[in-house]
Amino acid sequence: MQIGGLTATPVTLGVNQPSYFLYRSTDYYAYSGSNGYETDISYYIYPACGGPFQSIAGNENFDSYQIDYTGGGFNWQAISQAGAGFFNGFANTGYMTDRIKFTDPGGCNFVACVPTPSNYVGGSTPGEHASQTWYTGSANHYSGVLTHTDRLARFTDHGEHQ
Repeated sequence: MQIGGLTATPVTLGVNQPSYFLYRSTDYYAYSGSNGYETDISYYIYPACGGPFQSIAGNENFDSYQIDYTGGGFNWQAISQAGAGFFNGFANTGYMTDRIKFTDPGGCNFVACVPTPSNYVGGSTPGEHASQTWYTGSANHYSGVLTHTDRLARFTDHGEHQ
């Protein structure tokens, strides 16, 4: 191809945009000295072509929130979204981790929680849930490529993506 009398070599450019999350693992942790837990749910983030991203900006968003506890007196703070930016725990690991944390009394405006959270025991009382969306490629909320949707549920002893 000639441009202004010069020969140019064609160049092919491609954009490898985020495409999907691939589940990696779930880890459960207890808070020592208090009632509560941390559940870490990890995913690889894959582009349309090739292996997982080693680092990419992203954001987490919650669209609706519902209380599932039926015992009365529920006082947990609503599920809140993490700050946007590079995914938590993502730096140079090739995967991102959603950390679902809940402690008593911190998660209940520093009064006793109803129902009381506990350390992980493998089955528990439902507390609340919210629909969750993950966008990758941008640090701005609800911006980038919609890469994953699920329902984040908090129970008295663990968190889940459903």
